[in-house]
Amino acid sequence: MVFLAFIAGLIAPTLMGAAPGPITPAISQLAIMSYPAGRGAFAFAGDLILVSGGSGNVTAFEESGRVRWHTKVTNLPSINSMSRVHDLVIIVADRGTDSSITTTAVDSHTGAIRWQRPGNLEVIEDFAVITYEESTISVFDAATMEPLWTITDAAAHTALPHKRTLLVLTRSGQVQERDLSTGRVVGSQQVSLPSGLRPRIRVSRDRIVIFGPIGQSEFEDRAWLDAATLQPMPTGVHWADWRDCGPVWCGRIRGATRSSIVDKASGRVLRALAQGQNAIGTPAGLMTMLYRSDGTYAAVGLTDPLTGQTRWSLRGWQTVATKNFNDISQVLVWPTNSKTHIAVIRPHGVWVLGQVPHEIFGCLLEGSMLLCTTTEGKLGLWRLSNPAD
Repeated sequence: MVFLAFIAGLIAPTLMGAAPGPITPAISQLAIMSYPAGRGAFAFAGDLILVSGGSGNVTAFEESGRVRWHTKVTNLPSINSMSRVHDLVIIVADRGTDSSITTTAVDSHTGAIRWQRPGNLEVIEDFAVITYEESTISVFDAATMEPLWTITDAAAHTALPHKRTLLVLTRSGQVQERDLSTGRVVGSQQVSLPSGLRPRIRVSRDRIVIFGPIGQSEFEDRAWLDAATLQPMPTGVHWADWRDCGPVWCGRIRGATRSSIVDKASGRVLRALAQGQNAIGTPAGLMTMLYRSDGTYAAVGLTDPLTGQTRWSLRGWQTVATKNFNDISQVLVWPTNSKTHIAVIRPHGVWVLGQVPHEIFGCLLEGSMLLCTTTEGKLGLWRLSNPAD
């Protein structure tokens, strides 16, 4: 009763005098699925739900919960990712014995293995990029897997999706920006790097930073370039993680243990979040979250981006991941007493959509589809009615 009273109190101030919403919002249960023993991960893949069962086994469920196919990819102890690329399911996994990576393409309709190649496949825009032992990068048309171009002397690389280019550091110390469709070098800059460096390259806001260890040393910054021109720049602030959070940037400086909130207009660090917290932008302000030991985030509160003043507490709510667990959505869940309340963040706060008769956790959202583990040891699939409206 205390929880129900809290929910009622939460909804009322959120509406701020608007007409009441529907008493029974549309949350449609599509399936409750029993997954194979030893499930390691699950993912959306177009109209399929992929579930890894350990030892290279993958099961594909349809949205109705019916099994479309079950395939043993090979003896792979750890599946890293599963995704859909046109009519293929792409499975990337560790082979285990030699710590190498293998990419397997499976027919999405039958589960038959189409091809298997060494290396890690990443889809960037319309392109499939396979990296083998870091030095060999092969780019394919993602729709047909027709080869487009290859480079064999890479030392490190990172994608620039908004420019449809690949940033490559060669073994000779040249930073190249290459067109993804042709491999043509559209910009380059020679840099001087110390011998023995195991380099990494990444874009840290508007700068490119090359960093890495030598021997047993730490991952020190070695060179800085302007991201737009590739011209050398003085050492700056290396943002290991950063995202657009509306009027502010949310990020973490490499080596720092706490995330920071940065004013976009001035570049000034406004404040540091508490240990283990992170934040994303939402229509109602910053949502702060606390990292949990199971790899998920618990919601903490909605705050004013510039001042940090708390607008609404979110204690008790759990976050929902999206894009195969790489980002956080604006849908929240609150499991309690054999049921779970589901809510969405709207401009005026939290709007409770309704509830499902299961305690759920570890949820993944794609569009309006919500996929979660239940405390009964199953996977549940629900369709939410316009969760982003």
